[in-house]
Formats: sequence, C-alpha cells, structure tokens
Amino acid sequence: RLNSNNAYIYYNRGNLHAGRNELSKAIDDYTIALKIDNRLAEAYYNRGIARAKSGNKQAGIQDLSKAGELGLYDAYSVIKRLNKTK
Repeated sequence: RLNSNNAYIYYNRGNLHAGRNELSKAIDDYTIALKIDNRLAEAYYNRGIARAKSGNKQAGIQDLSKAGELGLYDAYSVIKRLNKTK
C-alpha cells in the first residue's frame, strides 16, 4: 500500500505506467497525485500528454494549460502542436 499523503509517489508511479504505455493507469495515478497536491505542475503536464495520447485531446489541453499557469511553460508549445493536429 502506498503512502496516501505523498503526491510524488503517485506521480512517479504514473510516470512508470506512462513509460509502459499504460495510459489509463498513468492518468489515474496523476489524478490521485493532483488530489493530494493540486499545485504539482508536472502531474498536470504528464496527465495532459497521457490524455491527449488516449484520444481525449481537449482534456489534455486543459491539463497542459493548467501546467503552464503553474509555471511549466513548455506546456504551451505542446498545446500549439496539439492544436495543429486533428
């Protein structure tokens, strides 16, 4: 059982899932991390990418936008690329 108070544990496990292309599990872990710490820009960024790859481009863009608002400005270039794709 994971320490339920540490957002980074869920964030890191989400990264492991994403690396294995287990996007649904990754999204779930990033979501838990964000429930613990809603200022974790990296979790919004990675969840946004996972959502976009899963076919939910609009939700992905929303997460990436939030990551940008929190200071992870690279998210804006990803949003631009997503907006160019159909």
